[in-house]
Amino acid sequence: DSVDDQVCCCIRSVNGATPHWGCSEDYVKEISAELQARKVGRGFATQLRKQEGTVSQALELDAWTDILLSRFDVNYAPAQARTITLDSHFAPTLSSESAASERGCNIAKSMELLETETWNVTGCCGRMCCHARTLEVNDEEAVIMLEGLLLQKKVREPFAHMRSVEKSKACCGVCVNLETDSAVISPGCGCSPDLVDEIAEELQYRKSVRGRVAQIKQQERLISQIIKLGIKWDLLALK
Repeated sequence: DSVDDQVCCCIRSVNGATPHWGCSEDYVKEISAELQARKVGRGFATQLRKQEGTVSQALELDAWTDILLSRFDVNYAPAQARTITLDSHFAPTLSSESAASERGCNIAKSMELLETETWNVTGCCGRMCCHARTLEVNDEEAVIMLEGLLLQKKVREPFAHMRSVEKSKACCGVCVNLETDSAVISPGCGCSPDLVDEIAEELQYRKSVRGRVAQIKQQERLISQIIKLGIKWDLLALK
């Protein structure tokens, strides 16, 4: 699920493995890059993008089908659409040539890459040990980077495998932390509630659009579109 790099006192490792006794920087980097490339190329995010592509093609075909219905004066009743809709997001489509362009804009928007954002989340222990801790979120995963004099570590957590994002309090409710499946984030020694809220909101959003919930929604959207297309083409065949 994750490709984690670490450098401790010049000993380099990736996912706990230390090839060549951890003394070959180039070799470890090569393994890390290859694992990351294979994870991205064969992972959950890639499958989700393929689903998005299939849904976009179904939506485009549905838009052009609406144009055919309009040209042949075939009525696709809203009642029919309500009986098969699996997601309230899908109402009966527009029967006009502008539908294709409007649908295309929505498709492009839904498939946009999420921007990369970065926060300094160094806590009390990090400051005392002269370590800097950074959280970076990109289109596919959250990356926590720890940098210090003797230790450098990078932990990746894909949004597809992120089950929980929970805020917690410590020290009689004074300190505010953020907990995920693989990390506890406590920026500003727990005294930055606004930053914790911002990070929590961003992680929840990215988890919802790049996680398993997003895959289920895509499947529902695709099934809905296929059923609707079947009904519309049956109506055209009977014309």
